[in-house]
Amino acid sequence: VTRTEETGLGDTAVPPERESRWSAQRISLRARVTMLAAACVAGAVALVSLGAFVTVRNNLYSQLESQLVQKAVLVAQAPVEGGFDGKMRISAGPFQFSDIQFDIVDGSGTSHVTITPSNNRLPHELLGADERAVAAGRSPSTARSARGYEVVAVPYPHIDGTALVASEPLQEDQNIL
Repeated sequence: VTRTEETGLGDTAVPPERESRWSAQRISLRARVTMLAAACVAGAVALVSLGAFVTVRNNLYSQLESQLVQKAVLVAQAPVEGGFDGKMRISAGPFQFSDIQFDIVDGSGTSHVTITPSNNRLPHELLGADERAVAAGRSPSTARSARGYEVVAVPYPHIDGTALVASEPLQEDQNIL
């Protein structure tokens, strides 16, 4: 199919090889500049949105880490009480009403407490070299993400050579994002 061109001499057919050149010339300079400006604005909005997402995400994880460290320090520094059968009782009040799991471990990763209910115990696979280093006294504290959890470790002063290690799942925060 060819397009006809109106000239003063009558209608003439435009050959197919010139058809593409004619269609490209139909877009005015004003329209091209407008499309370029729209594309630039869309790109700028996308970059600003990405920057905002990364900033909010980093702040959210930083807050979660900070709160978990504060709670772990509160539990570690709370006075222990004598319990039944000569066992000491640890006040885990700051961990109540949350999904926080914890344990008190030594430098080899061995647990030094009985935690009831047992679903409050830190999963052993979350225990890493960083946490064992805190228990051994080689590091003042640690905080890291592992296997979908935020994991923190602080020294536990009531049992020499141990650290209180606490973890909180990140799933709820990831769902927010």
